[in-house]
Amino acid sequence: KDYEPLKSQKNRNLETALEFNRGIHPRLVFSNDDIREFRYWAGGTHRDLYERLEEAFENKENQTAALLAFGYLLTEDKSLLANAKQKLFELCDNYWMPSDLNYTFGIPALALGYDWLFKELTPRQRDELRLKIAVFTRPWYDVTVSMGNKAAWQFNHVNLRPISFGLAGMALYGDGCPYGGDETAKAWTIYSKWCVNRTIETLPKDGSYQEGLHYWSCVFEWFAKYFQVYERFTGENLYQSSEWFKITPAFRFYLTTTDWRNQASLGDCIIDEIENYPSAFCRALAAQHGPYAELAQWMADKCNSLNEVNNARNDERRMWEFLYYDPTVKAKSAN
Repeated sequence: KDYEPLKSQKNRNLETALEFNRGIHPRLVFSNDDIREFRYWAGGTHRDLYERLEEAFENKENQTAALLAFGYLLTEDKSLLANAKQKLFELCDNYWMPSDLNYTFGIPALALGYDWLFKELTPRQRDELRLKIAVFTRPWYDVTVSMGNKAAWQFNHVNLRPISFGLAGMALYGDGCPYGGDETAKAWTIYSKWCVNRTIETLPKDGSYQEGLHYWSCVFEWFAKYFQVYERFTGENLYQSSEWFKITPAFRFYLTTTDWRNQASLGDCIIDEIENYPSAFCRALAAQHGPYAELAQWMADKCNSLNEVNNARNDERRMWEFLYYDPTVKAKSAN
């Protein structure tokens, strides 16, 4: 079957989109109807990426809640479902998380797991997940609101938070947010979009990122996830809101060494082998068909040809790469 991209909702404002999706699960990133399309991809245009994804499903050391939940939906393997639930409720057992980065990863994991596995959860399990999503989200929403326009939007610890409480709001709306019901979930969602807009407005026009490539990967990881959810919700493609997204593949390429094993020491960059392989993010950029789309596709292929880093974040990125990949964009090196 020929490749067909996922279809987004018709253009709606965010409040209308929240109401439209009331009672529908899954609704973050994809819908239930899309899962059949994913299976076509896995057997055809995405076969190579799917084989890498299968390896991640089987690697018990690196399994994450989102990866396992997606694996279950794709394969209907009940063992993946059981492990996904276990990972979700292990997260729930954390009565606190030791840093804002833990929250940044923990909240989306709970939001995506809750949404994607909603039909497989008991009413009591749904209640517990809603409560923990709300407990973990509320402090970071409150502190971000308190910062207002004084926030340093180009600082990764700041610009990652709104994406977390935005996903939480979109996951919980219509289901009974334990803190203030739908009005609270709506507030989280709308303020998240306002913060994302502020971040996008501060991106430089040359496609660079002031904290270097290490944090370019860290920040873009969350841009891509949020943009995917937002477009499916509202029909608006946020990649089109700034020239930065068209040019930044060149920044990625320019600051990577020719052997593709190290990155330039610029800003707050960690000098080591590229532990944050950017293949998933390059796929997302390639799918926008911008001036460096073919280069972005080539960089993703180059990253995957090395594939030396073995950790949970990179295994989960195989899932996102599968979701972002547009096979109609041909890879072309800068040579």
